[in-house]
Amino acid sequence: MKMIKEPVPNTAFTISEKVFMIDLFSITNQEVISLTFEEKNSPWKQGVWLSSDKGVEIQGQHLVSATLWYETAPNPILIKCFTSSGLLMVYNVWDKGMGRASQSRSSGMLIEEIPFGRRYKCNDIGFETGFDKLVFKVVHLDT
Repeated sequence: MKMIKEPVPNTAFTISEKVFMIDLFSITNQEVISLTFEEKNSPWKQGVWLSSDKGVEIQGQHLVSATLWYETAPNPILIKCFTSSGLLMVYNVWDKGMGRASQSRSSGMLIEEIPFGRRYKCNDIGFETGFDKLVFKVVHLDT
């Protein structure tokens, strides 16, 4: 996926809060951030996709992008970010048993600013949702 310069809203939702398909989390080069899965309320596998322009390092592996699954990733997990743009792309993914899926017309994230980072409340599919299919947070560690 090509790096974007602004978060991508999902305008299909008609709720009062802004729903995002893709967020951009501010990072610095070689910064280590923490991702913590807080809650899952879905029968399907749930996860997060991450990418920066120079890649990420997770458990000693340097990757262009990474998918972290609630069911299998260490929790919390530390992610070293490499960047010249200062941005980490973040969005939710899921798997109903047919492979990774994302970016559906009714998928998205509500984003809450928290001390040192953000909490993401996600929906996979369907407009009648509590945005609780997956809840995770990403925080800066060096603050």
